[in-house]
Amino acid sequence: MTGLAALHGGLWAVDPWYRRSWFVAPPAIALVLAGWMMSDARMPANAPWAKPGTNAPSSPGTPPAKSEPASQQEQTCKNENVEKAVGVAACDQVLANAGLDAKARSDLLTRRAYLRNQTPEALADLNEALRLNPDNVWSLARRGAHWLGERDFTRAASDLNKSIGLNSTYEYSWQVRGDMYYQQQQYDRAIADLTEAIKLDSASTRNYYLRGLAEFNKQLYAAAARDFSEYHRLNPSDAAGLRLRGDSYAFANQFDQAVADFSEVLRISPRDQFALALRARAYYWQKKFDQAFSDANEALEIDASTSIASEVRSWVNFDRAKYDAAIFDLNNALKAGASLDKLQTRGRALLATGQLDASYRDFKQAEQMDPKAGYTQYLLGLVSERRENVRVRRCVAGESDANCSRIPDYTETMGYFSKGIDLTPNFAPGYFDRARILMAQRQLDRAHADVEAGLKLDSNNSEGYLARGNLWLTMERWREAIDDYSRSININSRSAMAFLNRGQAYLKLNDRNNALNDLRSSYALDSSNDYTRNLLRSLGQRL
Repeated sequence: MTGLAALHGGLWAVDPWYRRSWFVAPPAIALVLAGWMMSDARMPANAPWAKPGTNAPSSPGTPPAKSEPASQQEQTCKNENVEKAVGVAACDQVLANAGLDAKARSDLLTRRAYLRNQTPEALADLNEALRLNPDNVWSLARRGAHWLGERDFTRAASDLNKSIGLNSTYEYSWQVRGDMYYQQQQYDRAIADLTEAIKLDSASTRNYYLRGLAEFNKQLYAAAARDFSEYHRLNPSDAAGLRLRGDSYAFANQFDQAVADFSEVLRISPRDQFALALRARAYYWQKKFDQAFSDANEALEIDASTSIASEVRSWVNFDRAKYDAAIFDLNNALKAGASLDKLQTRGRALLATGQLDASYRDFKQAEQMDPKAGYTQYLLGLVSERRENVRVRRCVAGESDANCSRIPDYTETMGYFSKGIDLTPNFAPGYFDRARILMAQRQLDRAHADVEAGLKLDSNNSEGYLARGNLWLTMERWREAIDDYSRSININSRSAMAFLNRGQAYLKLNDRNNALNDLRSSYALDSSNDYTRNLLRSLGQRL
């Protein structure tokens, strides 16, 4: 259906909300799709104002055959190629004929409603059409689509169910009800209805498009890719088919196919910022960070509001420890709407730059979006701990109330870490960080249990061995501490803390040479650590 492609391409090019909604909230897309059904999209060939197709209803709702040819006004009313205002005027002239029977008038009112789009006048026409012929399947389907455009699912379902009950061979009714289910996020029912619509009209691009979206949201990425392939075959002029097929491939971890689709879009349209943004994301997931950064930059040079490009560039900046740049990009990405990942990533970048209150706010907003996200609870534990440490330092420095407590209170921190573990019990870092707080509280047995639980989940985690080394160091088991710090360093040779703590364990064993080597390595990795610097100076080292 060419009207769908034209409208989609037009909205994609000029409507920022539409473009943003494409990537932010799939149900929001359906609101636009409902608009297609009520506006410029052409009606199916079996509509009563067009020549009936082979699957046209043969129920009493079918317009009666006429022995005389249609008048010029009636032909203009039903002509898809005239301006809508001209078509409405022609329909007005035909409807002025008092001799029209009820069914013919009902059909003409439905046609005029179509031309009037999603307006009160269109709804009035549909109501009158159904008063005259309550079993007009076309009028029921059109009014169902109108209610869908108003997000009135109850009345939409009533009309669409009746239309299908009267004649189950009318493809448009199945299509609109499938769209309704899609908007309600009832994806299984949407897929079932759209499958029926495709059986009735295998050439309707809109059906493949909608079913592909429903399958995508069900994480049925292979099925979605097949439907977007069919959409693209039937409508090769619309790049959306390749974009969405590429995205389906990307989410199915078929990155080469995804990149190929996005690259084909860019071959045809080199300044397609959405294909660039999606290819950037696929490259990032392939760990091709330079290509991801380049594509994201190019997309943002074309359109600075491209949300996915901003988000992908923020990931690369974050990974490269360019936290201020990451925050800038995420601020831009969040203009298109908040998501769990955006809030979590910006919160982490704010945490890394010491903006603890702002970080806490982002994590709390993420918690509101999804209270069952264990990783958000883990992040709240991290920032809660940092905030408490800052409070204690200010208290000791005399910058707080005179009655402030100098003893850290990690009750809130422990609550967040514990809730995170309850929600996501297979996330090893949660155990390691809770163990660190337990060590600070001298609950060493519980700390040991947490470290072992974490290492059982991830035996190749350098932070796990660092945590267990710290436990041994606290318990003055120097040799075991050195062994675990060595395991941590073997996994991550850039762990300044592992070198520092192994150096301190060597000092406890009076192994000065190994201690100095480790302390120098730690200082080379992190020269901002005052404790390491002062320890080296106390050992007579010149820095």
